[in-house]
Amino acid sequence: MVPTDDRQPTLARIDVIRQPGEPIGPHLRQKLDGALDRTETRIAKLKEVRQRIRRFRAAHDAALAGQAELQLYAADPRRRALRVAS
Repeated sequence: MVPTDDRQPTLARIDVIRQPGEPIGPHLRQKLDGALDRTETRIAKLKEVRQRIRRFRAAHDAALAGQAELQLYAADPRRRALRVAS
């Protein structure tokens, strides 16, 4: 048996939730709406990550091509704080 996530709608699970004689469609719609919302949120977060990667690549193009030294820590405020404290 394949374990299922509690958020995954199964017809059996929805059938238990609904009242006898009540159509299953509205319950299924509610579950699908929730799944779509979670998917859209994940997609938005992944798009943010993709954009940060693109900005990094554009800002460090020469270093990534091996034409310059990659200064990863120069802009890191945590690194500057460590140097000042030393």
